[in-house]
Amino acid sequence: MVALILAVCGLVSSVVFPFITYPLAIGAVIFAIIGLSEIKQRRQKGKGLAISSIILSLISFILPIIVAFVSFSYLIETGYIFF
Repeated sequence: MVALILAVCGLVSSVVFPFITYPLAIGAVIFAIIGLSEIKQRRQKGKGLAISSIILSLISFILPIIVAFVSFSYLIETGYIFF
């Protein structure tokens, strides 16, 4: 559950505060991997929750990069940045 909370927080903060996103996403991946291993060892439920945490964390890693690329491209196209 901690992994999912960190993943969602990382996803939400990825656009507004991209520098906070990466520690949250890394923590979510670590907790999700720990959760997956415990689920497998103890044969418990929650595998989908751990997998969704990993997917949201990966999206949190990629989204700020895409936003930065699109913003930078827009600034170049409108003439605010010259090359």
